[in-house]
Amino acid sequence: MEEILQILRKAWAGEPFRHEGAIYELPELVVTPIPLEPVPILIGGGAEPAIRRAARHADGIFSNVPADQFLQQLEWLNDECARIDRDPAELRIVHYSVMLPGDSEQDAYDKYVEHFWQMMWKYSDMEASVARTGPPPAAPPFDESRMERLLTRATVAGTAPQIVDYLGGIREQAGIPVEFVARSYFPTLDYEDQVELMQVLAEGVAPHI
Repeated sequence: MEEILQILRKAWAGEPFRHEGAIYELPELVVTPIPLEPVPILIGGGAEPAIRRAARHADGIFSNVPADQFLQQLEWLNDECARIDRDPAELRIVHYSVMLPGDSEQDAYDKYVEHFWQMMWKYSDMEASVARTGPPPAAPPFDESRMERLLTRATVAGTAPQIVDYLGGIREQAGIPVEFVARSYFPTLDYEDQVELMQVLAEGVAPHI
């Protein structure tokens, strides 16, 4: 991964380059078209080595963990920046979560939890789907025993003001600028309901964060 990051920087610079590393060896080449601006590299991952790698080699992190784990990641990030004498302010900090708007937290889960479950279950089905033909199967029926699995992801449900308060709390605890991304597209949700969900986030949440 670290060697790939080195290669990407060279490739996007627009000049001929070679690479001879421990894993990859490339002859002289040039990559075109040249980006008009530097391409930012954000690293995803939850483990400490991934976060520290981002501090050393990337332009920021793209994190999808609950708030307490996210704050731990920022501690690793700041510690690694101090170790290599890098200003953490150089880094973009992006936190993305499943945002479920509703009239209340319970209402939001009632409206979207089955669609959320379909999306999450599909990750566990990926390996089996490689060799399977025909239409994809439906996820196993959702029941409350599966809720804990869903909540291991960064998830916030409730009214628009509640979502804003939750995200603002993350930013306040972080003590540094944090960008937010909503992971709230559900392929099994009816189009009209999906548009309504995104409209609530666009009008009731985004302007306030």
